[in-house]
This record gives sequence, C-alpha cells and structure tokens, in this order.
Amino acid sequence: MSRTASKSPSLHAKAGVWKRLPTVEEISTGVLPPLVLFTGAGKGKEEGFEEYRMEEAFQLFWKHVTDESMADFNRDLFNADEVRSEELFAQASSFPMMAERRLVVLRRCEKASAALLNDLLVYLDRPSPSTCLLLVGSPLDKRRKVWTRVLQEAAVFEFPPLSAMQLATWLVACCREQGRQLPEHLAGMLADQLVSAPLRMARHEVDKLCLLVGEGGTVDEEAVATALGMEPQRKTYDLLTTVQEGRLTESLNILQSLLRVPDNAFMLCGMFGKSLGRLWFIGQLSARGLGTADIAARLSVSEYSVKISMPLLRRWSLERLEEALRLVLEADMALKGDSPLPPDLILFQLVVNLCRLS
Repeated sequence: MSRTASKSPSLHAKAGVWKRLPTVEEISTGVLPPLVLFTGAGKGKEEGFEEYRMEEAFQLFWKHVTDESMADFNRDLFNADEVRSEELFAQASSFPMMAERRLVVLRRCEKASAALLNDLLVYLDRPSPSTCLLLVGSPLDKRRKVWTRVLQEAAVFEFPPLSAMQLATWLVACCREQGRQLPEHLAGMLADQLVSAPLRMARHEVDKLCLLVGEGGTVDEEAVATALGMEPQRKTYDLLTTVQEGRLTESLNILQSLLRVPDNAFMLCGMFGKSLGRLWFIGQLSARGLGTADIAARLSVSEYSVKISMPLLRRWSLERLEEALRLVLEADMALKGDSPLPPDLILFQLVVNLCRLS
C-alpha cells in the first residue's frame, strides 16, 4: 500500500465492526484501514474472548499483511505490558523494507499502561499509512477516550465465545472441511456437551471424529460415543431420554450401569436438574409464541435441542416440570448430607419418582 493510495476514503470506509474475517485478497491488497483491533464482545469484566478463533485470524494477518519474501524485516510482535512505548511507535512509524507494508502487533492491550495508551492516542493523529497496527486485547475499558477512538477508526473483529447453536454450525463446517459429514442432530448433541469447553478442545474432538470415520465418512452415534469416551448403549443421554418418556424399567437398567462409576450419582442429579430446568424454560418461551430458533438463541442452546424437547412438553406440563425440579432439589440436598440413605438409593428413588411423574 503506498502513502498516496492509503489516503483513499475507501480504506477508511472499512473501519467499524466486521461481521466476517477479511479475505486473503482484502488483507494483501490493503483494503483495511491502518488500524485493526481484535477483541471480545460484551461489557467490562463480562466481555468474552475466544482465544482459538482469534489465533486463527491472527495467523491469517501474520501471513498476508506484508510480502512473504521480506516478512522477517517487516513484522514485529510486542506485548503491551512489556514493550517500551518509544520502541513500539518507532517501529509503527518506520517505512517497510522493500515492501509496501509492515505489520506491527500489540498483544495484551488490556494490560497497557496509561502512558502507552496516551502515546497511542498521539499516534492515531498521524498513523503511518504503510503500517498495519494490529491491537489485541480483552476486556478493554471502552469508556476511555483511546478505545472509543480505536473503535471508531479501526477495523474491529470480535471473537466472543460461541453459543451452543453457533458451535453446532461450526462443528459441521469443521467436519466438512475435512471431507466428512456431521448430521445436524449429532452436531447439536456434541455442541451441548462441548459448549462450556474451550474451542480448541472442541476442535480436537472434531479431529478425533474425522479420524474415526475416515475420508468421505459420516459421523454416527457410535463414533461420537467413542470420541467422547462414552459407552454407546449406556450414556447419560439415554437415561435422560427414557426418564423423560416415562420408561421406568429401561431407565433403572441404564441407571444401574451408570452408577458403577464412583460418585456418578452427584453428576446424574445435576444433569436432571439442568435438563428439566431447560425444558421448563423452553415451555415458558414456547407458551409466549416464540419459535424454535428464537428459543435456542434466548437459551444459548442448539436449535436441535429445542426441536427434540418440543414433543416432551406434551407429556410434561409446566406444573409437572416444577414438581420434577422440586424432586431433583430434594435429591441434591439428600446427596449433600441431609439423608442417611446411600447415593445410589437416592438416585434410584429420584428416577422412580420422575418416571411416575411423566
């Protein structure tokens, strides 16, 4: 990018929050403004930041902002809590060596000193048009003048944690990239299992699935159970399904298998509370006239989870769900010491009572 070309208004028209990552062509041809921000989404300390997605985007910029043959001379990486301000802005203001642009990255901006941020404000008055200054940080105090200005003048890329619905879509896309098919209902089930885990871990699970099914294969329930270390015929999902459908004998058979794992009673009780509580919320939102997509977005779950819950609401009225949640609460208190009964018997009673209630 030349100094003359950088004054074109079209460059600054790209400032603001981007809904997608730029293409390689957009990065390499200098469509972006000379200031880029990678951050999370949210407010203050609640701002979420997905490191894995940000790292993918960072590698995209690192490889394509400047000419590859001279990249070693035109790329600099600093941490805001370590770099001297004079060194940072001297590099940002210097001309690229035998290339059109240079890349200067400043990580951990949330830890930047007041002095460095003041110098950043000065730099923004006359940013080098031949430098892409990439700022990375979260959470940022967006009430400060410097960040207000950065948000106005930079190309902003946000990397919030994915909801279960977004994660399901992402899992399907990752499998497709590797030449495998992941059915929607299994993507939803996987997303519900992995939504609270770091995205890097979810990517590892996808890689394991792709290895299991082979090139051109389709992921099935057995592959999912194997990859996640679950027993295909006796996983917790089966127990939840049979209890919600009132199949007492089958539920107790599965329960006996699951209780062979030490201290599993506490996990199973929590699972019932979470699942029945979510079903109650789905019933409440459905009664207000919301569709499956809107309910999934409100509850941050996959749309598949909402779809399979809808038929259950014909068996479970809101009143019955409230009674079921009371039973789960009583079982939880008993497990924590309010009962002389052993944990296995407490869970046995809970499953019997829930099946009869359904």
